[in-house]
Amino acid sequence: MRGFKLKALGILAITSSFILASDLRANLAASAIGASFPGDASYTSSSAAYNERFSFKPVAIVYPKTPQDVSEIIKIGASHNLKVAARSGGHSYIANGLGGRNGSLVVDLKKLSRISVNSAQGTAVIETGNRLGDVATVLANNGKAIPHGTCAYVGIGGHAAARGISAFQKFVQTDIPSKLGAEIVLGKGSTSGTVYFALSGGWYGNPQDLNSILSPFLRQMPPKPSTSIKRGSYIAGVTELAGGSLDTRSAPDSRDTFYAKSIMTPAKSPMSETAIQAFTRYLAVTGFSSNTEWFIEIALYGGKNSAINAVASDATAFGHRNSLFTFQLYASSPGSRPPFPQSGFGFVDGAVNSIVSNSPSDWPYGAYINYVDDRLVDWKSRYYGVHYGRLQALKAKYDPHNLFDFPTGITK
Repeated sequence: MRGFKLKALGILAITSSFILASDLRANLAASAIGASFPGDASYTSSSAAYNERFSFKPVAIVYPKTPQDVSEIIKIGASHNLKVAARSGGHSYIANGLGGRNGSLVVDLKKLSRISVNSAQGTAVIETGNRLGDVATVLANNGKAIPHGTCAYVGIGGHAAARGISAFQKFVQTDIPSKLGAEIVLGKGSTSGTVYFALSGGWYGNPQDLNSILSPFLRQMPPKPSTSIKRGSYIAGVTELAGGSLDTRSAPDSRDTFYAKSIMTPAKSPMSETAIQAFTRYLAVTGFSSNTEWFIEIALYGGKNSAINAVASDATAFGHRNSLFTFQLYASSPGSRPPFPQSGFGFVDGAVNSIVSNSPSDWPYGAYINYVDDRLVDWKSRYYGVHYGRLQALKAKYDPHNLFDFPTGITK
């Protein structure tokens, strides 16, 4: 009898899912909104996550063409008691663009791709289906630019909403002129035990001035460091750092299988010498033996000329206007293909712990939401800081029924 009940429940669940999909398809078709459902030819590729550690199955992926379509989709989703997730570029590290779980209604915004520039007013209207390669190209054609990252395929939605920062952000420290934007990248080295150290970025000024600025830094590096300097325009520099192309239309984005964490170090309590030594020792020993392909990116957010920290801490939802450096700790599986090795989690977690465990117990470090980590226990305080309470109040006001719900999202 128990087996019969289980079978009956299984049949009921399948029937209910079929009815839901059928009704949902009919509702969307009535509003002339395109969609991809399980079983459709486009569904597998449309539901693939950027990070192949994750494999979620949305109830459907819908493609609005206008803001009115988006509004109608949200109403339809609510009428079916579905969670709704917006996808701009789909680069969420934990696949929140797919809802972060099975059964979400994904609103893919790629058809909202208009960009209009008003050069006289110095403004631009950028719809949320655009990727950064598109944005950089159109703005450059109009003699404009905004700070953004180096990956052409990242969507403007996540970049703008989660306060994306990059090497092009105008921020500097002490004696480094504001015409220089740079990031430090550490990577797993060769069999000789080398750890790769790279400083990359853009300089917008006289080349001779750049040499004088970098010379004191280069003198502290190992003998004969390799240097490469190319002359060109701003958009040429953006293209170079994007891998040689800003075109996001001709070919699909590449995917990876990875785990990432972040640390934002407080300017008033920088990393101690003990923490720095423990961290570098960990990378040299444990990092060398890791079976992952990894890198550590260290971006300068603070300093006396920081444009990031010049903004009042309560002016926006971004909760870390007092940081000095932001570390991204990123490890990929061999060949970037699934599965991700279990030891890789321990390696990345250990890299963070080598810093935190050698810092004061109340060290007020943060984490960066655009490098979102599904294993971070205290994510509310690390990502949002003191702003989480205000964000909860806004959530309760504008989304009282928790329609937009995903891991590490604001809860009621």
